[in-house]
Parts: sequence; C-alpha cells; structure tokens
Amino acid sequence: MTCIVGLVENGKVYMGADSAGVGGYSLTIRRDPKVFRVGPYLIGYTSSFRMGQLLRFGLSVPDQDPRHDDERHMMTVFINAVRKCLKDGGYAKVESGEESGGTFLVGYRGVIYEIGDDLQVGISDCQYDAVGCGAQLAMGALHATTGKKPTAR
Repeated sequence: MTCIVGLVENGKVYMGADSAGVGGYSLTIRRDPKVFRVGPYLIGYTSSFRMGQLLRFGLSVPDQDPRHDDERHMMTVFINAVRKCLKDGGYAKVESGEESGGTFLVGYRGVIYEIGDDLQVGISDCQYDAVGCGAQLAMGALHATTGKKPTAR
C-alpha cells in the first residue's frame, strides 16, 4: 500500500512516504526514496518508480518569474517542466490527444500542491494532503492528530 503524506507547520512543508514497491502479490522494500528534493521543490510520488526516477534526476524547472505568484508558477512553468521531463523520459502517455503522467505531491514555499494523473494542480484547503492507495486513511489520521508536532503525526 503506497502512501505519501505532506503537511505544513509554521510555513514549513514536511513529507513522508513508505518504501514499498508492490506489484500484484509481491512486495519489495526499495532503497530509492519516494520523497526527495529537486532544487526548491520537495517531491513525494506514487504511481511509478520510473516516474519518480525521472522527476528526481531529470526535472529541470526554470526559476520563478518574480512578476508571477506561486500558483501561476506551479500551474504553468512547473507543470510544463514536468510534462517535458516525462515526455523526454518516455513515460508520459498520450491518449485521444490528452497527456497523462502520475500522481505526486510537491512542497513549494510553504504550500503542498497535488499533481494529478492529468497533470492538474490541486491545493488542499487543509494544511495537509496525501496520495496513494492509503491516502484516505492518512487523511483521517492527519485530521485526528491536528495540533501535534509534525514528527508525531
């Protein structure tokens, strides 16, 4: 069961993940992390280890234009860099003219962004978010532990 969680406390983004690789009835504990930094971005992914490898080692995002707010940057410049990275790495899927990738969380400047399979950018109204098949359980646990220190949650 994959689960990536992120939470914001005092303007700082925390993220955690499991280390399992699951296929059918097989489970392997992996050394490659599901959470990592790429420049100013904290990324935690689910969906595919290949996607995570491409994001970790192939993602190159231009600096934010100071005239643009963070949301605009994430929804345009960041996503275009992700699209290019996944396409160049042979991972992006195109069906009926629509591109898709995988699901991951991004912590950037004190906000958690959820990137969906269709590469849309979501921002939770909560100070936490989760992705993966364990996301709903994690969201309940994060809600129930509101007010506790990030490491205790």
